[in-house]
Parts: sequence; structure tokens; C-alpha cells
Amino acid sequence: MLEDRVDFVLEVGVAGSADARASAAAALLERLPGLSDHRCSTGCDHPFAEELAITEPAHLFEHLVLEIMSCAGSPRSVHGETRWRKGDDAFRVSVYDDDDAVCVGAARLALCMIDDAFAGRAVRDPRDAIERLRSLRAEPSRKRGVIDPARAAVLRYPATPEPGAHTMWT
Repeated sequence: MLEDRVDFVLEVGVAGSADARASAAAALLERLPGLSDHRCSTGCDHPFAEELAITEPAHLFEHLVLEIMSCAGSPRSVHGETRWRKGDDAFRVSVYDDDDAVCVGAARLALCMIDDAFAGRAVRDPRDAIERLRSLRAEPSRKRGVIDPARAAVLRYPATPEPGAHTMWT
């Protein structure tokens, strides 16, 4: 089991209507069809593709990061968890990863894809970005631990901030 972990704190707003969430989930599944094979510990009795349409954006983010990482060469044993941070109006998403740099790159791509989907734009094709993430693994001089897993990245959703808002990675 993987023990290295990167934590993300997602401050999320309202995810839109049920129809908007269902439409966003369908668009994301079209770009990353492997999401339909994911499993979740929430104990849902319906297919995961249906869970994507009703879940919180932070949980959707978790699964997008995991799928992007798998597409970029991470083992399917990468896993994560999403927890509500009471009083903060935020979620903590923890990803147990095999490569911190690939994990953070996958998180950035996931946020952009979620932003596209919820804004009603065509969701960007992730293939080129996934290949760039895959190429990170081929750099023998790069050391693991580029990102200190004990530090959390704070991400504000939507990924495209409103004027005066800031997206911050620490």
C-alpha cells in the first residue's frame, strides 16, 4: 500500500443544479472513460458513473486526480479520500501517490477539467497533459519528494478565480 500522501484543501462553492452536475459528469466521463471503473467507499449501490453526477466537486476532483495519475503510469493502487473540514467550508482531499510531481500535475489538470465541465465549455482533451505527466517519470535525475507531502495545497474552486479571488498552491 502506498504511504506517500499529498493533501489538497478545496474551498468549493455551490456545484450547480442536479442537471448541471449530471452534464458535467457526462462530459468528464467522455474524456476519461476509466472513471466508470472506479469504486468508492461511500457504500453507494449504484454504478460509479451515477455517483459522479450526484457527488460533491471535491470527491469528483479526487477521482479525476486518481484517473489522470493512472493514465500517466501510476499503479491502480493509488487511492484517495475526501473529508469535509467542519467549520472551514472546505474539503480535504488526500491522495496516496507514487510520485508527488505527477500527483500535483494531475490535480492542476483535474481542476481545469472540472472548471470546463461546470462552466458548460467543452472539456479539454487531457491526452497531451497526461503524456507530459508520464514523461516526468522518465527523468532519472528527478528526485522523489519534490513536494513535501506534509504540506497542503489550497485550491479554490472554481479554478478560474473571480476578480479579487486567488488560487494558491503552497
